Amino acid sequence: FLMIRRPPRSTLFPYTTLFRSHRGKIEVVVAGPLAPEDGRPDGAMVVDFSLIKQYLEEVKNFFDHRFIMAISDKALHTVLDLHVDDTTASVNEIGWTYEVTGFGWVQEMQVAPTAENLAKLCFDLLSSRLNKSQTIQSPDDPALSLISTVCVESVRFWETPTSVAEYSIR
Repeated sequence: FLMIRRPPRSTLFPYTTLFRSHRGKIEVVVAGPLAPEDGRPDGAMVVDFSLIKQYLEEVKNFFDHRFIMAISDKALHTVLDLHVDDTTASVNEIGWTYEVTGFGWVQEMQVAPTAENLAKLCFDLLSSRLNKSQTIQSPDDPALSLISTVCVESVRFWETPTSVAEYSIR
């Protein structure tokens, strides 16, 4: 997906207005015990890949073709607020999102949109969707129930093909 962000200001160049666009990539590692899948006596899985793909698509949509900015970026707010199309403004899991006339879509975050913060945010969003405990029947003893816990173990946020930040439970 494509995202545009304003890097945090440096102390050397506090008035920089440079923007960066990236083709981001999210990589997720999910852990859990193998559980028998309904209707599949030949195998088991931790979680169906189609479910992971669905959740990754939901998370990607927060960033895809959006300008990502920190809510604390007051200088940028001063400029953008003059051109916000109020009919498009809404709040999602991350923060405010809105369209700026002549500029495009903006997604606000509580923190600076660094690769490290985006990795943690993706981890939190995917964890809220994927982490679960479920009771399953033991294949060896139908009277025995097992608790299966599935969780996101780590998320890598690739900002470029050579730059990656990882957030994990370790």
